[in-house]
Amino acid sequence: MEEIKFNCWNPKEKRMILWNDRIDEYLLSIRLKQEEDVNYKHLRFLQYTGVKDAKTKEEIYAGDIIKDYGEEHEQHDGILGEVKLVDCSFVLVTKESVGTGYTNLTKHHIYEKLGNIYENPELLEVKKDDS
Repeated sequence: MEEIKFNCWNPKEKRMILWNDRIDEYLLSIRLKQEEDVNYKHLRFLQYTGVKDAKTKEEIYAGDIIKDYGEEHEQHDGILGEVKLVDCSFVLVTKESVGTGYTNLTKHHIYEKLGNIYENPELLEVKKDDS
């Protein structure tokens, strides 16, 4: 069974709180700063997928931007996309895959973590030719 853990994006502070940073202590600190009732609706919780970057061993979470190079014996140039949780499965969503089906993340593929959609949205922007 995979370890269940989360990172947390706070859009008000433009800050990613990592699992290792003790999310529970962070949430408590928000509560203690405010006198009125606190809600956490603005926070984005991003679940760990169970797969890691092949080289750095960095954990991959929903909301991360990655490249999928396929299985070791069938490597290709890499498919760039965003990791999402769709119908209880972690999938790689690319511009091409919207509406056509998604690729499930698997421990058999080689992934490279490039960033995330909150801190590095430009990584998913389509580059236009200068012609």
